[in-house]
Amino acid sequence: MRSRIVPIFAFFVFFFLVLSLRAAEPAASPQAKITALEGEVSYSLDGKTFQPVKLGGEIPVSATVKTGAGTRLELSLPDGSMMRMSGNSQMKLAAMAYQQETKNRDYKFRLDLGKMWAKARNISERGSKFEVETATAVTGVRGTVFRVNVDSTHATIVKVYQGSVLLRSPREVFRPAGAGETRKEISGPREVGPPEEISRAEWELLVKSMQEVSVSAEGKASRPKDFTLQEDLDDWVKWNLERDKSAAPENQENPAK
Repeated sequence: MRSRIVPIFAFFVFFFLVLSLRAAEPAASPQAKITALEGEVSYSLDGKTFQPVKLGGEIPVSATVKTGAGTRLELSLPDGSMMRMSGNSQMKLAAMAYQQETKNRDYKFRLDLGKMWAKARNISERGSKFEVETATAVTGVRGTVFRVNVDSTHATIVKVYQGSVLLRSPREVFRPAGAGETRKEISGPREVGPPEEISRAEWELLVKSMQEVSVSAEGKASRPKDFTLQEDLDDWVKWNLERDKSAAPENQENPAK
């Protein structure tokens, strides 16, 4: 009888040891999965050595992503949100934390150059963040469809297609590596009055559905103004709207309708 008990006891000890080891393993770093790709894309973790990626591959947090001419890239984020980049663009996945149990997210992307499109899932959890930063503006969203363009002078254009975004001046002005400017502290954002052009140091704007704001290379923002889908409908916008329609989240309408 005793000879039977010993192997059974040893089995349970081994079983619980395996479970303990698995529980002790660090959680896997969040990844952005490539769900659509046309053209060439590479990423780097040190900003110097870039490696190519393929459809179905993954890009880790902290990576800087570069796209070649004519490229279209779609990234599926851990919470189901979508992020897309056009050709000749560069963006860093600065933060990408997501808790499946609480639905809390902490996303931060830095667009240095080019065009990006985001379809952010609506998460009501307080403390959740989804931010896209450029040299001259920070876009904060919850559940929104919007895009951001950054040209070679670092001027920024933000267009909202669904929902709303809170656009503000960055707490510090930066230029991507190689731009020849050092960081300079400026005061934090606060609500401003009616002037047509807003100074660099202090502004915060609510940009609603089918509105746009442009921010100059010097950090001066325009007031939100309306735009129509018809005047905005180029190949890049059409492609994104089609991708959004094919993966529309529940309880959200697509602006193409």
